[in-house]
Amino acid sequence: MARIDAAVQDGTEKTPPASTAIPNGGLKAWLQVLGGFFVFFSTFGVTNAFGVFEAYYADGHLGSSTKSSISIIGAIQTFILLASASIAGPLCDHGYFYQLIVAGSFLSCLGMFMTSLSDKYYQVLLAQGICVGLGSGFLFTPSMAVLSTYFSTRRNLAVGVAATGSSIGGIIYPVTFYYLQPQIGYAWACHEVRTLTSKGKKYIDTSIFVDRTFMLYAISMFVGFVGVFIPFFYISNMAGAIATRSSSVALSFLLVMNGVSTFGRLIPGLLADRIGPLNVICISSVASMVLVWCWIPADRIGGLFAFAALYGFFSGAFVSLPSMTTVALSPDLRAIGARMGFVNALAGSGVLLGQPIAGAILESTGSYLGLQCWAASALAVSSILLILARVSKVGPSVAQKA
Repeated sequence: MARIDAAVQDGTEKTPPASTAIPNGGLKAWLQVLGGFFVFFSTFGVTNAFGVFEAYYADGHLGSSTKSSISIIGAIQTFILLASASIAGPLCDHGYFYQLIVAGSFLSCLGMFMTSLSDKYYQVLLAQGICVGLGSGFLFTPSMAVLSTYFSTRRNLAVGVAATGSSIGGIIYPVTFYYLQPQIGYAWACHEVRTLTSKGKKYIDTSIFVDRTFMLYAISMFVGFVGVFIPFFYISNMAGAIATRSSSVALSFLLVMNGVSTFGRLIPGLLADRIGPLNVICISSVASMVLVWCWIPADRIGGLFAFAALYGFFSGAFVSLPSMTTVALSPDLRAIGARMGFVNALAGSGVLLGQPIAGAILESTGSYLGLQCWAASALAVSSILLILARVSKVGPSVAQKA
């Protein structure tokens, strides 16, 4: 972590340190990965678990609130998590790493505590949507930035290992809430979730707007995040509607999706070190798009389980690799926080757009078909943009590392 402060103070250095100066392993470097694991656990882990909160809120905790309005809570939480990187990234570049970590930890815990006291829609929106989202964002971006300073050739593996924390969190948080809420009540179940989370630089890098490859990639993240989280938000509701005999079956789908996604974050990291993160995220996007189209005819429990497992695996790179793809497409690592902030802000805007529209489609049609087509179409456009970004970077050859 001290490496970021040192880099900030050395305003005379024109190029990033040589790879030989980067530890690229060792106890100190892998301790950063361990810290990153718990950051993913307490940020995207909570986001991945929103489906179980959404199902509980829809059952009456928030009165007559519609599914569309409830989904806005999760969408805003994810949007702020990602979009706050536009603030946290430049601040991290300027040496405010520790202050961001302290502020993020405080806001995350405060948000879940206030969620436990909330029984009205606007209260949950402010606490779980805004406060938790902002705290998570202040934790996430600095942690990803610091990993890039401790690894060179194994960055993608390091981030892949750290990103498995989001899948583990996506398993533990729903189980914790689902089984504790009937026994100790909503407020104390939220308390239990809370205890688990416990100079010459520019703030805006204007060079990104003339970098064609980077802009294609950044826009692809916006469009991709419109659709990529929709299955995570709605798989439990769809499964519950099919398997009305058991509410635990609905929970099982979310656990399967997040459990398999653990490998979907780790394996792409290993593969990205060999063929490049942009190549891997292209594969992930295309596979996720195909799977969401295949989700449409899956109207039985067996088919839904197969979709949940496969989608959990192939969509994993959308969480684990964007940060390292941003690093790979950035010529100056001293300003990496600003570029991460830009991409994450676009990705968060995509979530904020995609989830409420998906909920509105479901409310207006009473069918999951429109919602599924919306998600699949977004992933299809994202795949095209990612392929164009890859061609812009290395040309049409499929053998090139990117």
